Amino acid sequence: MRYDFPVDRLIAGFKHQKKLHYGAVLSKLWLDRCGDQLGPFPDALIPVPIHWRRRLQRGFNQSIVLANDLGNALNIPVYHAVKHPRATHSQQGLNAAARRKNLHHAFAFLPSADVKNKHLAVIDDVVTTTATANTMAAILARNGAARVDIWCLARTP
Repeated sequence: MRYDFPVDRLIAGFKHQKKLHYGAVLSKLWLDRCGDQLGPFPDALIPVPIHWRRRLQRGFNQSIVLANDLGNALNIPVYHAVKHPRATHSQQGLNAAARRKNLHHAFAFLPSADVKNKHLAVIDDVVTTTATANTMAAILARNGAARVDIWCLARTP
């Protein structure tokens, strides 16, 4: 969907005002809008991780909530294959170059994740410059993923 009214308000309420029920609404909208266009289905969904401090502050990871909703609806497992060990600034408001720099060494692959030769879909709420999506895809590909798709709820205009 386009990151514009009313989707942007729902995402902001979900992420920043802890209106978790908005997550279910957003997941349903996502499936209603894109469900028949998602195939072929991946072997697993990979939510974009957030740093533990941000998760503690927010109380949840919005990408995990969305991935779990989609996984349950589509019968696709959710893998936690990447962690976010380095605290970074919020990507919001940064230009493309600053976003890429901000993400340098921000993510790390979890060796226990079985991604070798798998078709994966990275789950994120909003894609703006593709910096996060490209970083996640590169990490998964370097660790053996056969194919990595990016599934985002909304794209900025």
